[in-house]
Amino acid sequence: MLVVFIIYNKLQSSRKFIAVKIFYMISYETKEFSIYLTHYIDN
Repeated sequence: MLVVFIIYNKLQSSRKFIAVKIFYMISYETKEFSIYLTHYIDN
């Protein structure tokens, strides 16, 4: 969760912050956020 927290803070200064935050909440519920997170870091 520490990595998520760091990325979360970095995204606060981004225009996509709100969209990513919503996507995070949806993905967390569907247990797919870890997959998205890996994809986000690789890119």
